[in-house]
Amino acid sequence: MAAAHWVMYRLARNYKGLVTQRSWSWYLENAFHTSMAMVEHAPHYAQFGQMEGTVFLLVLEDLKREGLKDMAEKLESAMRERAEHWASLNYPFGSEMPWDSTGQEEVYMWSKYFGFDEKATVTLKAILLTCLRCLTGDTMAVPVVTGIFCMPANCPVSNVSSIITVQP
Repeated sequence: MAAAHWVMYRLARNYKGLVTQRSWSWYLENAFHTSMAMVEHAPHYAQFGQMEGTVFLLVLEDLKREGLKDMAEKLESAMRERAEHWASLNYPFGSEMPWDSTGQEEVYMWSKYFGFDEKATVTLKAILLTCLRCLTGDTMAVPVVTGIFCMPANCPVSNVSSIITVQP
């Protein structure tokens, strides 16, 4: 829901007359409130990175850009707590599946944002390994982060045809 409010904010803010039901500020404020509701009312889910959780960072950036300092500080504080939790875990992704990439995107974005570079690097490597596993059909491979991955030429994550090294 936060993503829907954020998209409507962007449309209302950037295309006058396109969105007429509410003001751009209403949509941005509701994107904020929905983001906070996840942390406050669904802490079990908030402990993991969320599918398309990058939207929370986009909401934060727009709150700052619009001068909504109190909301921005509250959201940033809540997201920092989540990122600190992830930084303490070896594998901060998960759901009901035994091996899951659902939260990798958000864990990477917040780890990078808050300067948890080691966790951001590990997460990026896990993302690249997921790409490799999918493209090679190796669904039984154990995720091992080594720093160097052999990537097929058709990998959508990289144009590198043989070896990619991920630098922190």
